[in-house]
Amino acid sequence: MRIFIYVIFVSLSIMNVLKRNDFVDIEFVAKIKSSGQIFDLTDEKLAKEVGIYDKNYPYGPKTICVGQKFVIKGLDESLIGKEVGASYIIEINFKDAFGSKHKELIQVMPLSDLHDQKIKPFVGLKLQNNYGMTGNVRSVAGGRVLVDFNHPLVEKDLVYEVKILSLVTDPEKKLKSLLFYGLGLSHQYELKIDGNKRILKLNFEIPIKVVDNFKKLVKVVIPEIELEI
Repeated sequence: MRIFIYVIFVSLSIMNVLKRNDFVDIEFVAKIKSSGQIFDLTDEKLAKEVGIYDKNYPYGPKTICVGQKFVIKGLDESLIGKEVGASYIIEINFKDAFGSKHKELIQVMPLSDLHDQKIKPFVGLKLQNNYGMTGNVRSVAGGRVLVDFNHPLVEKDLVYEVKILSLVTDPEKKLKSLLFYGLGLSHQYELKIDGNKRILKLNFEIPIKVVDNFKKLVKVVIPEIELEI
């Protein structure tokens, strides 16, 4: 009888430990380790309290697929082996967060070019280049503007306070998570259910290669459904 009870206990424990490709709901508060400054979080009330509230940000628990890079590398890898229902403080080295600074992303622009675009640059102004990258103006002097297109958290060690709420088993919720993190879609599609088949109609065209790669990902992480796009 003791052996039987022990086996059941171990089995239940294993079921509650996250594995790669598990879908899970999490809440988190993300901070810069050196300063304790919060830069990301899922709690709307706290966002208002600390002065970083964004009315366009979708607050609330996030549904992610573990091991599929839906979050930064250090957090993603740290979730594997963690227990559902538990809370953790996870420290992440900058190399597993937003990486090292790249000198080629620090660019000098003629001040006259910005004036031609009716832009009056100042230190801290955010600018976007032709590739859609956002940079911060670091200096304006001598007719030149220094713009840093590196991520603002580059070379910063981070701390995540994470609560693992529950495993996600609903196929539709899993698929919506993949659409959001994999294709950047939140509502630009229609989804129909036909047995185990999910028929997805996008409101715009995307490259065939992207569609094929997405279908392959779905087959790996949501094998219980068949996706038609």
